[in-house]
Amino acid sequence: MEKILNDFNCCQKTFSSVADLLDLDEETILKIASGFGGGLQHGEVCGCVSGALMAIGLKLGSDDPTDEVARNLVSQTFEKYISDFRAKFGCVRCQELLGLDEYTPEAKNAAREAGRIAEVCPGLIAYAQQHLRELLEDA
Repeated sequence: MEKILNDFNCCQKTFSSVADLLDLDEETILKIASGFGGGLQHGEVCGCVSGALMAIGLKLGSDDPTDEVARNLVSQTFEKYISDFRAKFGCVRCQELLGLDEYTPEAKNAAREAGRIAEVCPGLIAYAQQHLRELLEDA
């Protein structure tokens, strides 16, 4: 389902983009991911990465703490996703991706008004969605 830039956050857009591959409805995914956009709303790990990691865990993880195969598969897939994202964009931290010196509500609003979020985030989201789908379909 295509989302426009200001309706759902980057984590929601990434995680929900693979709802068809997961045993979870899109509405639940959107609720789970609602607080993870904007780098946990503090400029930390990009919501695209957080959403992808949640989807990977849901698809490949296990509820059995002794399942080493699942644990290793999740760990390897996380590492690949993060490594690939970092190779493509240079980092995984929202504040750095947006080029902000600080991540405050004022700085984020200024970045939005200057068009920085509209310039940067759609490309991050598109890559995050496509790469996540490829990883999950190959798993």
